[in-house]
Amino acid sequence: MSGPDPDEQPRWHQGSALRLVLALAALAFVSYALRVLLVLFAGVLLGVFLDALSSAVARWTRVGRGAALTGVVALLLAAGAGAVALATPSILEQGSRMLEEVARVLHRVRGAEPQPAGVVGQIGEAAGPLLRSATAALDLVGILVVVGFLGLYLAARPDDYASGLVRLFPPRHRDRAREVLHRCARDLRRWMLGAGVAMVSAGVLTAVGLWLLGAPFPLALGLLAGVVELIPNVGPTAAAVLAVLFTLAQEGGPRWWQVVVALVVIQTVQSYAIQPLTQRLLVELPPALTIGAVVLFGWLAGPIGVAVGIPLLIVGRVLVTLLYWRDALGERVQPST
Repeated sequence: MSGPDPDEQPRWHQGSALRLVLALAALAFVSYALRVLLVLFAGVLLGVFLDALSSAVARWTRVGRGAALTGVVALLLAAGAGAVALATPSILEQGSRMLEEVARVLHRVRGAEPQPAGVVGQIGEAAGPLLRSATAALDLVGILVVVGFLGLYLAARPDDYASGLVRLFPPRHRDRAREVLHRCARDLRRWMLGAGVAMVSAGVLTAVGLWLLGAPFPLALGLLAGVVELIPNVGPTAAAVLAVLFTLAQEGGPRWWQVVVALVVIQTVQSYAIQPLTQRLLVELPPALTIGAVVLFGWLAGPIGVAVGIPLLIVGRVLVTLLYWRDALGERVQPST
């Protein structure tokens, strides 16, 4: 039996080295531009969301899709502006008081009261946080502008962008790429609808329950409870712990066990009344993977990573299910999986 061709070995090594260099270059690019890529992905999520809403409105009202998209965007902007005008002053006031309460409790735990500083010290202490806050605000505005316009453009002509992306693949793989895109969009739409219902219900129920009890910071804690509802188990638990701690720190308010009972009732309603109604809309994800994705992308990219961690996990789940389990391993995959 003849051995391997000596001329083929250098060629094989060159090909392997080239693939390794390309993989390392791609990894370096992703790590360097991760935050930018996540912002672009957030724009894609907004585009999927607007496309789903405008398509539904167009079906229900029999109007053109462009008119439906215009109406959806105008309605969302009006609702957002109204909510900001009505709720932002109270939320900011309660949030400020809540942070002051946290600082007071921390000083009490340390056994020292905050000492008044001189004029120069006060200016120095205020300049740093104000500068960081201004930088963060400008950064947030820039992200919102990019995400908003990207999502609007994608929602206006989704088929053109999807077709252009599919054409990047060889002809024999375009049907598979089209299927993967369709499945990703479908699962993301289902997740956004189910998550939106869960977040709104958790926030409203928590805020109303704490307000009826006379607990401190009901709007701020309700908003927090709605946001962290996406993180299974950990999010509701963290919101409940904060509510109980602020109740303990306040004098003349409700007893801590009353707040605990109210939060247990709210979580029971969420689990046995609201969650079954949205179960068919939700995308089943293992809780450990969900928490891990949020923590990992939050550590890598900050708040934007936390915001898109679960949607990225959904896209990864689709890719693994269709391209690896079904195509590479040949396993049978249910259509709804």
